[in-house]
Amino acid sequence: MYSKRLFNKLKLSFSPLSNYDYSLLTSQTSLTDILAESHIYMIVQRPCLTFEELYIDPTIEEDPILRFKICKKGSAEFLECSFPYRRGMFKELFKEKMGMLFTPDYEFLHHKFSDPPYYHIANFLMFADENGYGSWFSPEKFLFERWNDLYESEVKGDVPAFLKYKVHYIGKATEEHVIKRLTGHEHLQDILSVEFPLHYGSLPTDEIAILFYEFSDNIHLAMFGADDEMGDVLIQQMIDGNLPMVPKKRIYLDAEKALINALKPRHNKLFYKSYPQSKDGLKQDALDAYTYTFFDPITLVYNEGEITGSEHFIEADMLLVKKGEPLAILKYEREHTQAGADEKKRTAKRAKPKK
Repeated sequence: MYSKRLFNKLKLSFSPLSNYDYSLLTSQTSLTDILAESHIYMIVQRPCLTFEELYIDPTIEEDPILRFKICKKGSAEFLECSFPYRRGMFKELFKEKMGMLFTPDYEFLHHKFSDPPYYHIANFLMFADENGYGSWFSPEKFLFERWNDLYESEVKGDVPAFLKYKVHYIGKATEEHVIKRLTGHEHLQDILSVEFPLHYGSLPTDEIAILFYEFSDNIHLAMFGADDEMGDVLIQQMIDGNLPMVPKKRIYLDAEKALINALKPRHNKLFYKSYPQSKDGLKQDALDAYTYTFFDPITLVYNEGEITGSEHFIEADMLLVKKGEPLAILKYEREHTQAGADEKKRTAKRAKPKK
């Protein structure tokens, strides 16, 4: 029996960015290039994260280590981090000298950075010369680069607890660059205006953040029996390099509807109640089943629950659509034992209609 399935891997194009940081970084050409394939975005909110107790450990002079804690407002938890900044991709950049420029957290805007260790840091720039050439770090960018193994670093603590995001809005940018799409974005301005800070002393522009998503992979899988004539056709198409593929734009259009239907963000006006029925989605491709899987270890929080991603396919929550059935959210339930091991099992949850 012949069947068609499609597995879509959703991955962050860049680290989560606060609205304030995003407004500063959009002038950089590199960010424009990095987000070139990002066609799905989410406007979210989370407590502000800061760098605390930051200092350079000079124990080994030729291999200095930057040490700090990442703290979350409203919580006593922290992550203990270290970063040997003269190794790997930074080896040549900082082999002779390195300077640092700190941006204080808004609550401590007039805080003076004198002698280490340094506290209340929203982000910082490490630079190698007077022209400011170097690398910019926020707590989330450091963690993003950590789970993507971009350079050597160490993090101790409950990282997932620092990566939870309340979803306010989901949008797409299929006809223009996402940066252009967000310029003067009506819903973003509304969210900044009406959403209250989660913690006293924080500004909405620091708590409201943007997640930029792209597809890291779209796996087309055809299944057929030994006597299936369609199988012979598909094998020949694979040999010829003409295997029919679903257009990526159509996948993005469908993904936006699937995500909105599942998460029902407060600031979206349409919830696509009849999804997966649509004129421009994947319904027309006659797929027997398709999924959207989240490949970053962050948690998306919505009114009815949470969706948690993972770098490992088997541990990631996903959205599942089967032919003739409504969308379902497939989750892994993690039961922590005393030994610290995780027992994982898959559970299915149907997306409920908006009342």
